[in-house]
Amino acid sequence: MTLLPVVARELRVASRRSWTYWGRVFAGGVALTLSAWIALIGRAVTGMKTGEPMFFALAVPALAFAFLAGLLYAADTVSAEKRDGTLGLLFLTDLRGHDVTLGKLAGNALGAVYGLVTMLPFLALTLLLGGVTAGDYLRMTLLLLTTLFTSLATGVLASVVTADVRRSVLLAFVLMLGVFFAGPTACSSISWVRQQLGAPPEMLAAWDKVWAWHLTPFIGFGHASARLFKTTPWPYWISLGFTGGVGLVSLLAAGWILPYRWQESAVSQGRRGLGGWLDRIRFARPGAWQRFRTSILERAPTAWLTGRHWTRPWLPWLFLVAVGASILWATAYGNLHPDWWDAETTFALSVGVHAVLKIWMANEAPRQFLEDRRSGAMELLLSTSLSAREIVGGQWLALRRMFLGPVMAVLLVDLACLSSGDAMRRDGGPPVLPILWLLRMGILVADLWTLGWAGMWAGMTGRGRAATTSLVLRVLVLPWVLWIGLATLIAMSAHGGSGDALMWGMIGSWFMIGLLTDYAWWQQARVGLGVGFREAATRRPGESRRWFRKWPQGG
Repeated sequence: MTLLPVVARELRVASRRSWTYWGRVFAGGVALTLSAWIALIGRAVTGMKTGEPMFFALAVPALAFAFLAGLLYAADTVSAEKRDGTLGLLFLTDLRGHDVTLGKLAGNALGAVYGLVTMLPFLALTLLLGGVTAGDYLRMTLLLLTTLFTSLATGVLASVVTADVRRSVLLAFVLMLGVFFAGPTACSSISWVRQQLGAPPEMLAAWDKVWAWHLTPFIGFGHASARLFKTTPWPYWISLGFTGGVGLVSLLAAGWILPYRWQESAVSQGRRGLGGWLDRIRFARPGAWQRFRTSILERAPTAWLTGRHWTRPWLPWLFLVAVGASILWATAYGNLHPDWWDAETTFALSVGVHAVLKIWMANEAPRQFLEDRRSGAMELLLSTSLSAREIVGGQWLALRRMFLGPVMAVLLVDLACLSSGDAMRRDGGPPVLPILWLLRMGILVADLWTLGWAGMWAGMTGRGRAATTSLVLRVLVLPWVLWIGLATLIAMSAHGGSGDALMWGMIGSWFMIGLLTDYAWWQQARVGLGVGFREAATRRPGESRRWFRKWPQGG
């Protein structure tokens, strides 16, 4: 009898999956590009003399990849089997819950492990530059691998407890946020409560040294350096043990829960729980559901396929409210009051909000068309009198209902921050930050517009999570890769030139590359949805797997 047969089977499947290898190529390309950028530009601009800045500059994206691995690789493993109705076949055998969960973890972890391990040799290059010891490298590697395991384990747990892919990804994201921020947030809240209650200073000082502050991978990330590890090694080990312990508990919980949740379907799940309770409140009055349905159907019949989920347009607002509440809480009660309204800090926070909205659009735009093609509903739509233009218009209406209001609110907040005196000019120098802020606002609108069009075309030609992944890489990542290459050439050729001219050249090239790539992908999607919509609808998901397909012909 084969030990852990599902693990062996999933590993064989994963070894034949093309994305397992292309993901490794992409991760290595990002690490190579970032290393070359720091080596060529960092020494000239910052006077980098040791390898420590490059070490942590490469470790940050590696940690971000480990954080997101559970969402990208594991959050739709078991839930996909639930929706297809094939999970129950495994339990007709003598397999147990841990067999299935370990198999799903192993099969989906292969690509994630390949991606992270590909970055590690570039991290080791910093040993040759000095300032980084072998112990630093080993400690950082151990932390990254442990964080990757925890992210994948929480993704599998989220996939076990829900059958809907969006809920699974959201739950996995919330669990990882808890791993990273729950411990320090709880300790900070307790410290604030004690301050308000008038606790003695010595009690507050003792609380600030309690071990619970170190229950986050961030502490291990910072204490991987030999300078901190030699003086206080225990915060690193607490952080590492906590991170790995959460992953182990999540995996054990997934194996224990799975036999009791395998019959759950995506359709039945939405009728109870929090969603059902909100439905009863929202449509409590007689005829409220019918009026809501009619209001969407009268504007665009196909918009009802997406718009019937009435809670979805409120999710971006909920995210913005949560961000605003966190800022207000930190400003009023935290220790960050002098820095929160600093121009650079506000700019960085705005960059994060923009990135979330873009990735959200990239996930939402292809979703409905992918589901319709998978279920056969797209063929039924095309058998009616509806034209391709009306179907696309209905999807655009659903996207506008979800994103237009939040995007306008974000742009208004950006303008308010931009008009502040602190952001307009610093020390009489050129207004770099205001110009860059305005250009970034323009790029936000252009990226969202392109992601909407390209996302619908990806929904007609792609399959599953690969559609969203390729969309993010093409529209959001590719411009940065092109700009980094161009900026490197500009910096290498600008010997003795004006520093201001070099800076404005960098900013202008970034803006133009972003606009040109947006225009290219928008044009491809517009032509494809115009002349190739019905042809794409006849192909089953997964029939065409190439990222760069033949450019649609027509005007």
